[in-house]
Amino acid sequence: MERFYIIAVWIPILVSLIYAVAILFPPGARAKAPVLLWDNGFLERNENSKYSICPRLSICSEGFV
Repeated sequence: MERFYIIAVWIPILVSLIYAVAILFPPGARAKAPVLLWDNGFLERNENSKYSICPRLSICSEGFV
């Protein structure tokens, strides 16, 4: 039963967590760790020094709440 939980629950959770964290790195971080950061990242600072995440122009989030 333990093996089932490792394969069916924990591995998908870890993969999802790594994917979610990879998107928060700045665009230049991929050059330093390409194996872990397969995504270019979307975390940027705008002219007002606020953080924003803009994967597409239609979907943009500014600041932290």
